Amino acid sequence: MGYNPIIINQRELLALNSGSQPSLESMKKSGGYFYSYTRYETAKKILGQSDELGCFYVSNLESMNDPNETLRHQEERRKVYALCFSNNREESIPMWFLYGGITGEGVRIGFTADKLYKLIEGIETVSGIDEKHRIIEGKQYTRGQDFELHCGWVYYWQRADRIRYRDEFYSIASDIEKTAGADRTIDEHRSLTDFCKGNYFVKDYAWYYEKEFRIVFVFKESVGEQIALHFDKKNLMPGMHVTLAPNVLSDTERTKPERQAIIKNYEKELKMQGRVKPSQCNVKFNLLGRNSNAIASHINAALKAYTSDHKGTG
Repeated sequence: MGYNPIIINQRELLALNSGSQPSLESMKKSGGYFYSYTRYETAKKILGQSDELGCFYVSNLESMNDPNETLRHQEERRKVYALCFSNNREESIPMWFLYGGITGEGVRIGFTADKLYKLIEGIETVSGIDEKHRIIEGKQYTRGQDFELHCGWVYYWQRADRIRYRDEFYSIASDIEKTAGADRTIDEHRSLTDFCKGNYFVKDYAWYYEKEFRIVFVFKESVGEQIALHFDKKNLMPGMHVTLAPNVLSDTERTKPERQAIIKNYEKELKMQGRVKPSQCNVKFNLLGRNSNAIASHINAALKAYTSDHKGTG
């Protein structure tokens, strides 16, 4: 299959993802499911505190796992917060490992397109979080007054003439002419810098497998490492479900009643009655077992360094 990008100028490419919220139709056409992969303990904080409300804890760009994002947004990195979803209905082993935890026992929280759209529509305020990761009672920030809200899919930048947005490749027309010859690298850098200015939806192409959709909160000033987004869990529940990571039920010796009992316990802990289902990935993660010696060595080295740094300070 040949590579036939859509030729487009920078303004038009940015316009594909403009506005505070994409249309419900475009969200449905994208595959219709949006997943937040996370550790089980985090999922209990998001879902397990109430039957009525859920709460996402949203980090700023400085805490993202792509260091290039921090570099591209040095001035704004502490005042821009992003809540990220994978817009891919199929399970992803890299996503399980990166976000579900190295034990392979995390979960992914799923929303249908219409319910995530409804969640976004309902965002009016967010809460502050203190240094101990506790919600600050009465400390709220208002949309339009304290922060702007932007939503959309991520652009995956490979080079100036190859940008992937959703399932299409694009080439920025004005840069095709610039990048001929010896100045190609300089021009590509300038193109990326221009494209990223005020645009918090750009990642390197290596991250494409995430197929990421973001809800971005742009504050006037930093309000801490995280903010808390409460959402109407009860009304969104018909379009929500939780998928268990492969390792949760990977023990083939378990009987069907034992497996059902585990699922029921997750439903109880997450307050998601009838909304928890097993992974469809027929794999077993053994990241800890395969790397036990390296992990032990790393821990011992860290302990020695800590002891050395704090010797005589007790």
